[in-house]
Amino acid sequence: VERAQEEEEIVCRICLGEEGADRMIKPCLCTSFVHTDCLDEWRAQERIPRAFTHCPTCQFQYQTMIIEDTPKSAFWAKCRFRFFVARDMGAIFICLQLFLMGFAKLIHLIDKKEVIKKLYPDDWVVKHSTLFSIGPYYCTAAFVFFSLVGLGGLIHMFCCKPNEDLQTRR
Repeated sequence: VERAQEEEEIVCRICLGEEGADRMIKPCLCTSFVHTDCLDEWRAQERIPRAFTHCPTCQFQYQTMIIEDTPKSAFWAKCRFRFFVARDMGAIFICLQLFLMGFAKLIHLIDKKEVIKKLYPDDWVVKHSTLFSIGPYYCTAAFVFFSLVGLGGLIHMFCCKPNEDLQTRR
């Protein structure tokens, strides 16, 4: 495996990017360089199993080595992953709540005669409503939103061919 030098003008044959020459290698007998990350991702996604271990162009067998993580670094990697998942789920939850509150406020502004509020029992409205009695409107907004999401999923499921999404991604 030959490493690229900083001063050379080289391009990764997978992503066609020039930056990160210090992370580029020549893993086979071909004359071109690749980023190590690009090669790893390409090898993992290739449909031909032999491409994981051999270059499809020159048939050179890649020289691979297993780098084991220490338990401490594996622990912190797992913690970082869990943090990112929790952060993303929290952000999605907050965005959904803000959207539902805005949608509920819009329904409340449209419903001048309080028809939607009358659909709910009076004791429920008093018990579960907050300022401006937005409770029934929030529940209605959530019901409408999730109904539309479900309807969109059903339409997608019945109108699209099976595995169409997977085939177009590759």
